[in-house]
Amino acid sequence: MIRHLLVFFLFLSTLGLQAQVTLTLSPQAVELDVDVSQFETVAHSWLVNTSDEAKVYRWQRKVESVTDGWESAICDFNACYNTTVDSSITDLELGPGDTTNLDVHIRPMGIEGIAHVQLVVFEVANPENRIEGNYYFNQTV
Repeated sequence: MIRHLLVFFLFLSTLGLQAQVTLTLSPQAVELDVDVSQFETVAHSWLVNTSDEAKVYRWQRKVESVTDGWESAICDFNACYNTTVDSSITDLELGPGDTTNLDVHIRPMGIEGIAHVQLVVFEVANPENRIEGNYYFNQTV
């Protein structure tokens, strides 16, 4: 009986380790006002590998809402991607404690409006190791 309990607790602790999130995105929510006379407004954030080993991450952009005519683009340490790119083309390889920028650029094209862009970042080898960031332009949450 004791052996069965020990195996059960080891199983639960393994699940807990697998569920541990080993990355941070700071800040996780950004609110910015957009000056439509400017080409773009940039919401800066930083992704950090908080584990003690190298990890490979990818991001996905979800445009939750956007005014017609506005565009958004994502920049990380590999590149600034075209406005039509919704996920990282190149993996983000981060060593223990390494950091990369993960910025959302919004281009209002001279039009008054609003936008909400969400970035989901996940570990390639363990997609459950993930974090979300929300970027609000001309919105208060």
